[in-house]
Amino acid sequence: MLSYAEFGDPAGYPVLNCHGSFTGRLDIAVAGPVARRLGIRIVSPDRPGTGGSTRARGRVIAEWARDVETLLDALEVERCCVLGWSQGGPYAASLGALLPLRVEAVAIVAGVVPLDWPWEPSDPDAPSSLLSPNLHLSDKWPGYASLRFRAEAEMARRLPRRWWARKSRSMPPADVAAVEASDPASLARAVSQGLRTPGGTVDDYLAVDQPWGFAYESIGVPVRLWHGADDVLVPADWSREAASRIPGSVLFSIEACGHFVAWSRFEDILSDLLASRAGRRPGAAPELQ
Repeated sequence: MLSYAEFGDPAGYPVLNCHGSFTGRLDIAVAGPVARRLGIRIVSPDRPGTGGSTRARGRVIAEWARDVETLLDALEVERCCVLGWSQGGPYAASLGALLPLRVEAVAIVAGVVPLDWPWEPSDPDAPSSLLSPNLHLSDKWPGYASLRFRAEAEMARRLPRRWWARKSRSMPPADVAAVEASDPASLARAVSQGLRTPGGTVDDYLAVDQPWGFAYESIGVPVRLWHGADDVLVPADWSREAASRIPGSVLFSIEACGHFVAWSRFEDILSDLLASRAGRRPGAAPELQ
């Protein structure tokens, strides 16, 4: 079973959301008002083992295309755009590569990339403070990782204000400002729902650490990559490398923004995504420095 939520304009153009780690289908709820103004219908499914979706042990990222195609058929959606944030970036990319007849354009925001790419990051000792600890726990001690994920979900559900106060102390100022300007309670709800099946989150990390089943070089639809210049969770180098591999892709670097760049730039990201679908080219995109 695949659970999903919808936000924005029910009669609008469909954009399928690929959520980040921990958050599930509700991570894009804060974009609902913007999507409604733009005439966009956001369809946001939980990945297997996340939120209300049935767990699938041993899954690989490329299998997401089959799940999404089934969902699109059930919703009678012929074509759509795709948005993926953070750990949802690989899943958004897979749809661009494997469903080119259904997907018109892809936006990847602060996206994780294949861990076996041979490239030189700015800080080789800390490839990703978001991915590495949870990936290590999920690989070596999956039972302990599940307990930690469950505790995170319970605190976010029972004590959302205390959860946010604790979480914000470990986040960069740019990310704290982006979340507080939107709705910290919405983030707490997303985490409490996304981690309902902690073992599914373990699966999500393990899927990143094995062959993904597609190549970025094979993506044949328009792709827009977005990254906060002050992101300390997913290195900006990752988006630069992805842009060099995806044919015709465009990379945006957003100053004074961190990992939660989408929360303050949903209007820009969604507007640009629709424009790239229509074949228009908005203003020139500043590349990461």
